[in-house]
Amino acid sequence: MSSRDVEDVAIEEGETPLIRLPPPFIYTPSLANLRDVGGLLVSSGDDLAVKRGILYRGADPSFVTEEELAFLNGELGITHIYDLRSEPEFERQGDALIDWEARIRKFNEGGGGKIQRHWTPVFKTEDYSPESIALRFRDYGSTDSSSGFTRAYTEILLHGGPSYNMILKHLSSPSPTGILIHCTAGKDRTGVLIALILRLLGVQVETVCKEYELTEVGLSSKKKGFVERIMSSGAFEGEEGRRAAERMTSARAESMRATLAMVDEKWGGVEGYVKEICGADDAMLAGLRGNLIVSVEELEGGAGVSVL
Repeated sequence: MSSRDVEDVAIEEGETPLIRLPPPFIYTPSLANLRDVGGLLVSSGDDLAVKRGILYRGADPSFVTEEELAFLNGELGITHIYDLRSEPEFERQGDALIDWEARIRKFNEGGGGKIQRHWTPVFKTEDYSPESIALRFRDYGSTDSSSGFTRAYTEILLHGGPSYNMILKHLSSPSPTGILIHCTAGKDRTGVLIALILRLLGVQVETVCKEYELTEVGLSSKKKGFVERIMSSGAFEGEEGRRAAERMTSARAESMRATLAMVDEKWGGVEGYVKEICGADDAMLAGLRGNLIVSVEELEGGAGVSVL
Protein backbone atom coordinates (compact mmCIF):
# COMPACT_ATOMS: atom_id res chain seq x y z
CA MET A 1 0.00 0.00 0.00
CA SER A 2 1.39 3.40 -0.95
CA SER A 3 1.39 6.46 1.28
CA ARG A 4 -1.36 7.91 -0.88
CA ASP A 5 -3.52 4.83 -0.25
CA VAL A 6 -2.94 5.09 3.49
CA GLU A 7 -4.00 8.72 3.45
CA ASP A 8 -7.16 7.86 1.50
CA VAL A 9 -8.07 5.15 4.00
CA ALA A 10 -7.66 7.61 6.88
CA ILE A 11 -10.08 10.05 5.28
CA GLU A 12 -12.60 7.30 4.52
CA GLU A 13 -12.55 6.23 8.18
CA GLY A 14 -13.84 9.57 9.35
CA GLU A 15 -10.99 12.05 9.41
CA THR A 16 -11.57 15.46 7.89
CA PRO A 17 -9.07 17.74 6.18
CA LEU A 18 -7.03 19.86 8.54
CA ILE A 19 -8.28 23.36 9.21
CA ARG A 20 -6.32 26.44 10.20
CA LEU A 21 -6.20 26.70 13.98
CA PRO A 22 -5.21 29.78 15.99
CA PRO A 23 -1.75 30.08 17.60
CA PRO A 24 0.14 28.32 19.02
CA PHE A 25 -0.84 25.89 16.26
CA ILE A 26 1.11 26.08 13.03
CA TYR A 27 -0.82 25.25 9.88
CA THR A 28 0.72 22.55 7.72
CA PRO A 29 -1.87 20.75 5.54
CA SER A 30 -0.42 17.25 6.03
CA LEU A 31 0.64 17.49 9.67
CA ALA A 32 -1.89 17.72 12.50
CA ASN A 33 -1.39 19.08 16.01
CA LEU A 34 1.81 20.97 15.13
CA ARG A 35 2.84 23.67 17.56
CA ASP A 36 5.85 25.44 19.06
CA VAL A 37 6.03 24.79 22.79
CA GLY A 38 8.05 27.96 23.36
CA GLY A 39 6.73 31.17 24.84
CA LEU A 40 5.45 29.77 28.13
CA LEU A 41 6.47 31.64 31.26
CA VAL A 42 8.87 30.02 33.70
CA SER A 43 7.64 30.17 37.28
CA SER A 44 11.00 31.27 38.70
CA GLY A 45 10.30 34.77 37.45
CA ASP A 46 7.87 36.69 35.25
CA ASP A 47 10.79 37.88 33.15
CA LEU A 48 11.76 34.37 31.96
CA ALA A 49 10.13 32.11 29.38
CA VAL A 50 10.72 29.03 27.24
CA LYS A 51 12.64 29.84 24.08
CA ARG A 52 10.78 29.69 20.78
CA GLY A 53 11.92 27.93 17.62
CA ILE A 54 13.59 24.95 19.33
CA LEU A 55 10.94 22.57 20.62
CA TYR A 56 8.02 21.56 18.40
CA ARG A 57 5.47 18.80 18.86
CA GLY A 58 3.04 17.24 16.43
CA ALA A 59 1.31 14.16 15.07
CA ASP A 60 2.79 11.75 12.53
CA PRO A 61 4.51 13.79 9.76
CA SER A 62 4.91 10.83 7.38
CA PHE A 63 2.72 12.37 4.69
CA VAL A 64 4.19 15.87 4.50
CA THR A 65 5.23 17.00 1.04
CA GLU A 66 8.64 18.29 0.00
CA GLU A 67 7.19 21.80 0.07
CA GLU A 68 6.08 21.25 3.65
CA LEU A 69 9.51 19.87 4.52
CA ALA A 70 10.97 23.10 3.19
CA PHE A 71 8.61 25.03 5.47
CA LEU A 72 9.47 22.92 8.53
CA ASN A 73 13.17 23.33 7.87
CA GLY A 74 13.41 26.81 6.39
CA GLU A 75 10.68 28.70 8.23
CA LEU A 76 10.53 26.84 11.53
CA GLY A 77 14.18 25.84 11.75
CA ILE A 78 13.50 22.14 12.38
CA THR A 79 16.60 20.07 11.63
CA HIS A 80 15.87 16.90 13.60
CA ILE A 81 12.68 14.82 13.75
CA TYR A 82 12.35 12.34 16.62
CA ASP A 83 9.88 9.52 15.95
CA LEU A 84 8.61 7.79 19.11
CA ARG A 85 6.47 5.19 17.32
CA SER A 86 6.80 1.41 17.32
CA GLU A 87 7.28 -1.20 14.61
CA PRO A 88 3.60 -2.28 14.55
CA GLU A 89 2.60 1.31 13.81
CA PHE A 90 4.97 1.38 10.83
CA GLU A 91 3.67 -1.96 9.57
CA ARG A 92 0.09 -0.74 9.72
CA GLN A 93 0.99 2.10 7.35
CA GLY A 94 2.39 -0.11 4.62
CA ASP A 95 4.99 1.72 2.53
CA ALA A 96 4.43 5.10 4.17
CA LEU A 97 7.71 5.02 6.11
CA ILE A 98 9.72 4.09 3.02
CA ASP A 99 8.11 6.92 1.06
CA TRP A 100 8.65 9.36 3.94
CA GLU A 101 12.35 8.59 4.23
CA ALA A 102 12.71 8.88 0.46
CA ARG A 103 11.17 12.37 0.51
CA ILE A 104 13.54 13.43 3.29
CA ARG A 105 16.55 12.15 1.30
CA LYS A 106 15.35 13.92 -1.83
CA PHE A 107 14.85 17.15 0.09
CA ASN A 108 18.30 16.96 1.65
CA GLU A 109 19.99 16.10 -1.65
CA GLY A 110 18.23 18.99 -3.35
CA GLY A 111 20.28 21.47 -1.37
CA GLY A 112 17.30 23.23 0.16
CA GLY A 113 18.14 22.28 3.71
CA LYS A 114 18.96 19.41 5.99
CA ILE A 115 16.61 17.32 8.13
CA GLN A 116 17.53 14.18 10.02
CA ARG A 117 14.95 11.64 11.13
CA HIS A 118 15.72 9.65 14.27
CA TRP A 119 13.79 6.54 15.30
CA THR A 120 13.63 6.73 19.09
CA PRO A 121 10.82 4.34 20.06
CA VAL A 122 9.36 4.37 23.53
CA PHE A 123 8.12 0.83 22.81
CA LYS A 124 9.93 -0.92 19.97
CA THR A 125 7.47 -3.72 19.30
CA GLU A 126 4.32 -2.62 21.14
CA ASP A 127 1.58 -0.56 19.52
CA TYR A 128 0.85 2.45 21.73
CA SER A 129 -1.30 4.51 19.38
CA PRO A 130 -4.33 6.31 20.89
CA GLU A 131 -6.60 3.49 19.74
CA SER A 132 -4.40 0.84 21.33
CA ILE A 133 -4.23 2.71 24.62
CA ALA A 134 -8.02 3.00 24.66
CA LEU A 135 -8.43 -0.74 24.05
CA ARG A 136 -5.78 -1.76 26.56
CA PHE A 137 -7.18 0.40 29.35
CA ARG A 138 -10.84 0.20 28.33
CA ASP A 139 -11.96 -0.74 31.84
CA TYR A 140 -11.22 2.86 32.82
CA GLY A 141 -13.33 4.32 30.02
CA SER A 142 -16.60 3.87 31.89
CA THR A 143 -15.93 6.82 34.20
CA ASP A 144 -14.38 10.27 33.93
CA SER A 145 -11.47 9.10 36.05
CA SER A 146 -7.96 9.74 34.77
CA SER A 147 -6.78 6.41 36.22
CA GLY A 148 -6.49 4.80 32.80
CA PHE A 149 -4.24 7.54 31.51
CA THR A 150 -2.13 7.50 34.65
CA ARG A 151 -1.53 3.77 34.20
CA ALA A 152 -0.80 4.17 30.49
CA TYR A 153 1.52 7.12 31.09
CA THR A 154 3.32 5.26 33.86
CA GLU A 155 4.16 2.55 31.31
CA ILE A 156 5.43 5.23 28.93
CA LEU A 157 7.59 6.74 31.65
CA LEU A 158 9.03 3.37 32.66
CA HIS A 159 9.94 2.42 29.09
CA GLY A 160 10.82 5.84 27.67
CA GLY A 161 14.20 6.37 29.34
CA PRO A 162 16.56 5.58 26.41
CA SER A 163 14.35 7.40 23.91
CA TYR A 164 13.92 10.48 26.07
CA ASN A 165 17.65 10.49 26.89
CA MET A 166 18.57 10.96 23.22
CA ILE A 167 16.24 13.93 22.89
CA LEU A 168 17.37 15.54 26.14
CA LYS A 169 21.00 15.16 25.01
CA HIS A 170 20.27 17.15 21.86
CA LEU A 171 18.40 19.88 23.71
CA SER A 172 21.19 20.20 26.28
CA SER A 173 24.02 20.25 23.71
CA PRO A 174 25.72 23.55 22.76
CA SER A 175 23.50 25.66 20.48
CA PRO A 176 20.83 23.02 19.74
CA THR A 177 18.81 23.37 16.55
CA GLY A 178 15.05 22.98 16.25
CA ILE A 179 13.44 19.59 16.74
CA LEU A 180 10.04 18.04 16.09
CA ILE A 181 8.95 15.32 18.52
CA HIS A 182 6.08 13.11 17.40
CA CYS A 183 4.37 9.76 17.81
CA THR A 184 1.18 8.76 16.00
CA ALA A 185 -1.07 11.55 17.27
CA GLY A 186 1.43 13.68 19.16
CA LYS A 187 -0.69 13.12 22.25
CA ASP A 188 0.53 10.44 24.67
CA ARG A 189 4.21 9.52 24.27
CA THR A 190 4.93 13.00 22.93
CA GLY A 191 2.73 14.68 25.52
CA VAL A 192 4.45 12.95 28.43
CA LEU A 193 7.92 14.00 27.23
CA ILE A 194 6.88 17.59 26.53
CA ALA A 195 5.35 17.82 30.01
CA LEU A 196 8.58 16.53 31.56
CA ILE A 197 10.68 19.05 29.67
CA LEU A 198 8.42 21.97 30.55
CA ARG A 199 8.46 21.02 34.22
CA LEU A 200 12.26 20.68 34.14
CA LEU A 201 12.34 24.25 32.80
CA GLY A 202 10.16 25.45 35.66
CA VAL A 203 6.83 25.94 33.87
CA GLN A 204 3.97 25.72 36.38
CA VAL A 205 1.99 22.48 36.57
CA GLU A 206 -1.31 24.09 35.56
CA THR A 207 0.30 25.70 32.51
CA VAL A 208 1.83 22.37 31.51
CA CYS A 209 -1.57 20.69 31.83
CA LYS A 210 -3.25 23.37 29.73
CA GLU A 211 -0.56 22.99 27.06
CA TYR A 212 -1.22 19.24 27.01
CA GLU A 213 -4.96 19.87 26.69
CA LEU A 214 -4.40 21.92 23.52
CA THR A 215 -4.10 18.56 21.77
CA GLU A 216 -7.91 18.29 22.07
CA VAL A 217 -8.04 21.14 19.57
CA GLY A 218 -5.03 20.01 17.56
CA LEU A 219 -6.54 16.58 16.90
CA SER A 220 -10.11 17.74 16.36
CA SER A 221 -10.00 16.64 12.72
CA LYS A 222 -8.78 13.15 13.66
CA LYS A 223 -10.82 12.39 16.78
CA LYS A 224 -13.76 10.92 14.88
CA GLY A 225 -11.45 8.54 13.02
CA PHE A 226 -9.84 7.37 16.26
CA VAL A 227 -13.22 6.68 17.83
CA GLU A 228 -14.61 4.86 14.78
CA ARG A 229 -11.60 2.53 14.64
CA ILE A 230 -12.03 1.73 18.33
CA MET A 231 -15.76 1.07 17.91
CA SER A 232 -15.08 -1.25 14.97
CA SER A 233 -12.98 -3.47 17.26
CA GLY A 234 -16.09 -4.50 19.19
CA ALA A 235 -14.52 -3.70 22.56
CA PHE A 236 -16.80 -0.68 23.02
CA GLU A 237 -20.51 -0.95 22.24
CA GLY A 238 -23.48 1.38 22.13
CA GLU A 239 -23.65 5.03 23.04
CA GLU A 240 -21.98 4.51 26.41
CA GLY A 241 -19.19 2.64 24.65
CA ARG A 242 -18.77 5.52 22.24
CA ARG A 243 -18.58 8.00 25.11
CA ALA A 244 -15.98 5.78 26.79
CA ALA A 245 -13.94 5.63 23.57
CA GLU A 246 -14.10 9.40 23.32
CA ARG A 247 -12.87 9.75 26.90
CA MET A 248 -10.00 7.33 26.31
CA THR A 249 -8.81 9.22 23.21
CA SER A 250 -9.02 12.60 24.92
CA ALA A 251 -6.26 14.89 26.17
CA ARG A 252 -7.77 16.39 29.31
CA ALA A 253 -5.75 18.53 31.66
CA GLU A 254 -6.71 16.35 34.62
CA SER A 255 -5.00 13.33 33.01
CA MET A 256 -1.66 15.12 32.87
CA ARG A 257 -2.24 16.64 36.31
CA ALA A 258 -2.67 13.15 37.78
CA THR A 259 0.38 11.88 35.90
CA LEU A 260 2.62 14.66 37.18
CA ALA A 261 1.35 14.04 40.71
CA MET A 262 2.31 10.39 40.28
CA VAL A 263 5.80 11.42 39.11
CA ASP A 264 6.17 13.58 42.22
CA GLU A 265 5.10 10.70 44.43
CA LYS A 266 7.15 7.97 42.73
CA TRP A 267 10.35 9.84 41.83
CA GLY A 268 10.19 12.98 43.95
CA GLY A 269 9.57 15.13 40.86
CA VAL A 270 10.53 15.25 37.19
CA GLU A 271 14.21 15.83 37.95
CA GLY A 272 14.30 12.65 40.00
CA TYR A 273 12.60 10.78 37.15
CA VAL A 274 14.99 11.88 34.39
CA LYS A 275 18.01 11.15 36.56
CA GLU A 276 16.86 7.66 37.52
CA ILE A 277 15.16 6.51 34.32
CA CYS A 278 16.66 8.66 31.55
CA GLY A 279 20.24 8.79 32.80
CA ALA A 280 20.29 12.58 33.02
CA ASP A 281 22.81 14.35 35.24
CA ASP A 282 23.22 17.86 36.60
CA ALA A 283 25.30 18.96 33.61
CA MET A 284 22.61 17.84 31.16
CA LEU A 285 19.89 19.63 33.10
CA ALA A 286 21.98 22.79 33.33
CA GLY A 287 22.53 22.68 29.57
CA LEU A 288 18.83 22.14 28.93
CA ARG A 289 17.86 25.12 31.06
CA GLY A 290 20.62 27.30 29.70
CA ASN A 291 19.51 26.61 26.14
CA LEU A 292 15.74 26.84 26.55
CA ILE A 293 15.14 29.52 29.18
CA VAL A 294 15.38 33.09 27.89
CA SER A 295 14.28 36.53 28.99
CA VAL A 296 10.81 37.65 27.98
CA GLU A 297 12.42 40.51 26.05
CA GLU A 298 13.99 37.97 23.72
CA LEU A 299 10.52 36.73 22.74
CA GLU A 300 9.77 39.43 20.20
CA GLY A 301 10.08 42.21 22.75
CA GLY A 302 7.76 40.42 25.15
CA ALA A 303 4.97 40.02 22.57
CA GLY A 304 5.79 36.36 22.11
CA VAL A 305 4.70 35.17 25.55
CA SER A 306 2.07 32.41 25.36
CA VAL A 307 -0.84 32.75 27.77
CA LEU A 308 -2.81 29.52 28.25
